Amino acid sequence: MLLQMNGNKEFDVPSLTLKESSGLELTHDDFHDLLDEALYESDDFRMYGYKVTRCPRRYRHNWMSCPFMHFGEKARRRDPRLYNYVGILCPDHKDGMCLRGDSCVFAHGAFEHWLHPDKYRTRMCNARAFCSRRVCFFAHSVQELRQETCYPWY
Repeated sequence: MLLQMNGNKEFDVPSLTLKESSGLELTHDDFHDLLDEALYESDDFRMYGYKVTRCPRRYRHNWMSCPFMHFGEKARRRDPRLYNYVGILCPDHKDGMCLRGDSCVFAHGAFEHWLHPDKYRTRMCNARAFCSRRVCFFAHSVQELRQETCYPWY
């Protein structure tokens, strides 16, 4: 199944099927939980879609564990493909509020900083294979480790 985010990139989500013989019934929420898990595992989704795209769900659910953006949520991120910002924390945002808003060239908050393509999985997770975070910004093996972008002016 392909899921399109922000009208841009399509993310391949493995088809989720149950055999009739299993006797298992999935509720609407169960299906979305399985879909979320498949999406969470995609590096592309984490860098470009996680907390960037508005939530398509039109029913009450736990927005804290939902990978999509919700109104008033502090984890909201700008799409790094659409906004020209780097993976360096904004000093003004750290101090309270950046007046440049979405036009700022720096990352606003931990999610924009660590999920930016320049920073995502560029360092090893302290827990490594024992990490229990649902979404971890760090690599858990040498194979997951990505090259960090260095800025000559920073």
